[in-house]
Amino acid sequence: MSRVAAYQNFRERLLSGELSPGQFVTQKELADLAGVPIATAREAIQKARTRIVAESAPATRHSGRRHHHTVHS
Repeated sequence: MSRVAAYQNFRERLLSGELSPGQFVTQKELADLAGVPIATAREAIQKARTRIVAESAPATRHSGRRHHHTVHS
């Protein structure tokens, strides 16, 4: 199983409730659950962390135009 498949396996287990957010699970336990070597599980964990950070970053919209604000008194 590849790193991507292991990541998807972990994600599905989280979504199904088999693993709970914040639950303590060792890399070995995750590797055993997915049937992958620990190194592959570690890479999948890193991918998950990267996605979580990316998804939790505030979304910004920028049209490319400069907006000038005029203050009227």
